[in-house]
Amino acid sequence: MDERKFLRLLGVAGLALMVGVLPWGGNLAFGNTGPGGVTFYANSPSGINLGSDSGARIRKFVDSLPGLSADGGVTGANNLGQYIPVAVKDQTTYPGCDYYQLGIVDYTKRVHTDLFKATKFRGYVDLATGVPNYLGPVIVAERDRPVRVKITNMLGAGAAGNLPLPVDTTLFGAGEGHLGPSAGYFTQNRTSIHLHGAFTPWISDGTPHQWFTPADETSLYKKGMSFHNVPDMVDPGAGSQTLYYTNQQSGRLMFYHEHAQGITRLGVYAGLAAGYLLHDPVEDNLISTGIIPNNGGGVNNWGIPLIIQDKSFVPKNVATVQDTKWNLAWGTEGDLYFPHIYEANQSLTDPSGMNPYGRWDFGPWVQPNILAPVDATAPELKAALPLPGTDVNHPENYPTSVTPESFMDTMMVNGTAYPYLVVQPKAYRFRILNACNDRFVNLQLYLEARGGGTGATGTATVTAGSVTSIAVTNGGSGFTRPPGINITGGGGFGAMASATITGGAVSAITITNPGSGYTSAPLVIIGSTKEVSMVPAVPNGTYPATWPKDGRDGGVPDPFTAGPKFIQIGTEGGILPAVAVRDNQPINYDYDRGSATFGNVQNLEGVDPAIKGVTVFLGPAERADVIVDFSSVAPGTNVILYNDAPSPVPGFQPRYDYYTGNPDLTSTGGAPQTKAGFGPNTRTVMQFRVRGTTQPAFDLAALEAALPNAYIASQPPPIVPQTYYPGAYSCSVDQHAHINDTSLTFVPFGGSASAPTTLEAGMKAIVELFEPYGRMNATLGYEFFEPWANPARSNGVGFTYNDPPVEIFQRGQVQLWKITHNGVDTHPVHIHLNNAQIINRVGWDGVIKPPEPYERGWKETIRMNPLESIFIAQKADLPTTPFAVPDSIRPLNPSRPLGDLTGFTNINPKTGVPLELTPTVNVMRNFGHEYVWHCHILGHEENDMMRPLVVTGIIPVGSLDTLVLVD
Repeated sequence: MDERKFLRLLGVAGLALMVGVLPWGGNLAFGNTGPGGVTFYANSPSGINLGSDSGARIRKFVDSLPGLSADGGVTGANNLGQYIPVAVKDQTTYPGCDYYQLGIVDYTKRVHTDLFKATKFRGYVDLATGVPNYLGPVIVAERDRPVRVKITNMLGAGAAGNLPLPVDTTLFGAGEGHLGPSAGYFTQNRTSIHLHGAFTPWISDGTPHQWFTPADETSLYKKGMSFHNVPDMVDPGAGSQTLYYTNQQSGRLMFYHEHAQGITRLGVYAGLAAGYLLHDPVEDNLISTGIIPNNGGGVNNWGIPLIIQDKSFVPKNVATVQDTKWNLAWGTEGDLYFPHIYEANQSLTDPSGMNPYGRWDFGPWVQPNILAPVDATAPELKAALPLPGTDVNHPENYPTSVTPESFMDTMMVNGTAYPYLVVQPKAYRFRILNACNDRFVNLQLYLEARGGGTGATGTATVTAGSVTSIAVTNGGSGFTRPPGINITGGGGFGAMASATITGGAVSAITITNPGSGYTSAPLVIIGSTKEVSMVPAVPNGTYPATWPKDGRDGGVPDPFTAGPKFIQIGTEGGILPAVAVRDNQPINYDYDRGSATFGNVQNLEGVDPAIKGVTVFLGPAERADVIVDFSSVAPGTNVILYNDAPSPVPGFQPRYDYYTGNPDLTSTGGAPQTKAGFGPNTRTVMQFRVRGTTQPAFDLAALEAALPNAYIASQPPPIVPQTYYPGAYSCSVDQHAHINDTSLTFVPFGGSASAPTTLEAGMKAIVELFEPYGRMNATLGYEFFEPWANPARSNGVGFTYNDPPVEIFQRGQVQLWKITHNGVDTHPVHIHLNNAQIINRVGWDGVIKPPEPYERGWKETIRMNPLESIFIAQKADLPTTPFAVPDSIRPLNPSRPLGDLTGFTNINPKTGVPLELTPTVNVMRNFGHEYVWHCHILGHEENDMMRPLVVTGIIPVGSLDTLVLVD
């Protein structure tokens, strides 16, 4: 959720909350007790001593990238011994299928040379080898050849199986269950395995209620209410589950991960995620004919995985300074850190009304006070429910709270922090997955700041708090382009400079931004091999027209150091209908003050290719299949993978933007200034070291000619043809929806203009408000009109995961959804089972926004932006299986006893009328083939941004018409 902003409730624009900086040490009136600070949000070891040692700082690009390995790490392992194992398939036990036996275990693994110790993880292990490795084992599968899995929960029983992270028992599925207090809480050793992106029977989908515990677990809660094994496989017994994946879909990168209710975000963060690479004959032909690089064949034949995550590590001074509420049982120095205190933006005691250490709005203390009694003349400021162990005015005293998001400070790729990869000057194919819990990335490539030379040094002069000059003390040698300059320390922030070279040496340095706050001369580093050259974000006639000019802190990369372009050929839905060449572009925003989407990330490239807002922009769980041609990079040069996506998107919070020279934000609970070459840093993700003999340039024209035909050969036709689809999938005029449309009339593939098809739109909504404890949360719901109030005004009402299902498909049915977003965050919404086609977005001012070029294929994780409606079309089919699939029959709310009335919205989603006389009751219902759709920001998903999705041959018992009774 967008920190330091009021929610834009019911169409009211958010108001940014500007708070003053208080001295380090703070005000104990906020309820904080740390002796060195007053926040409970720790940062990774930085090596910077502000009165207390946080631990050794983490150097960038000293450990190599772990690679895929099919030989136990003989190949693919990095210098730390890390590698991503390819699972060992058994092709005899179940003829015609690949069979795997996996386990779930706790283990430790070193992820950086400089961390104090090997870090605790929870993850998957291939029982054929018995060796757990982070992000493994990867399953490599073939189209239409089923995969069968037996997975065994090998975690400890009871407390021995607790997660090494703080668990919030106020969340449904994590606390008390349907058997009441005497049965205790649901255990932390539960697991549900979801294959993300799979076309699979629901019994193997891994929905939140399909969890199971170890065989020796003594709790009364041993299996989730939707747990099933595969009917034609041998019963695996207690503590295990069998799964069946059909692979009846085109080639794509998927991943399997934790999905148990109440602990999904923690399980994924702890390490329960691994790759699943599906290839098909069409893709194989593109590789064998040289259209797509094969990366040397073998395990990298279908691309080199780049699985990107952000993590924070427990600092040495966590318990004494940075987070005095951290329980060392969760982890000590070098283990994973996770935010767990809800720190409100508002304060009832500070004269300003604000808590400078706050991170999220608190429902009872903002306007409108939606949780107060509506009929009271002067309602008391209070939440509907106090968090356990505290009162309504001190949410920060609950030590294990869920937070709307958790943005970490250290970038990891394939399980190593800030890795490097040696590449030759030729083309490579990379399969990129944003596996962050909550962070978006906008990935770009820039040449290192070194400029080709070495040895240059300089000394800064400070006058009246600003850097006024930098004298060159050694010009160095060998420079072929101006090196970048990093200025850190000296107590200030913001100084920037550019170098002039003459005869291969640095001859002068010009101040481009003097910065402020300097009390001593800062350190000047010229030509770092681990940094990107930065320039002020101001108008410059020599820069590309799309280069940012908003004066943002820290500047933007120098456009003259842009590296190779990303050549995108696919998404999580498989290959694209056309190649999308992505210029390196820093993040841009909609700065049109007349636009309804002012401040959103710019997304008009589908209207005009010249309006560029992003490069490879991925929300959590989105994937990009890309080719990068390094042949234009001089051997010996380093290229840095750079990210500048805001956190959150689009609102941005400076405390979550960690970069070299960032301002020291310890006075408001943030991190100290990051030094050149070290973390914390979320911008410089990894380094490519280009070495060897230059190879011929990649044949882009051949790819552009081949990919459209490959799309037709491997992908189902689009539901709504558009001009940008190839061949028979195309049409003469794009078919888009407008802001007030509630249906779409179009000519389908194979149809006739004289007999168009009309689809009525399901009116969905994204609603951002507060949950019963007063914490910010987002929900999925329904948009309806209020004819009794204002026929032109529509409103969204958020529903819970426990509410009766509304998204009900008959098998083979096509549905059009219009999802209206009345909030402030961009949400990556993931749909289980179905792939969807983005028809278009439309701003609330009526501006139609066709999908960006890289979104024109099939998608199952779709970004939905504030103050826009998005129209998507999807067909819900069911896979063919060699066994009968049972229906899902369970209580509406498995966490509560039958007959319970709590936890339901009690509003008719068709009309918006409250169900006052016939409230929803927790009863057993038939969900047919049950799946879900939800936000893949895991902090949102966990706190109820999820709804059931049902597919059936007939309308099931318990459908909308029988569950919802209008008063």
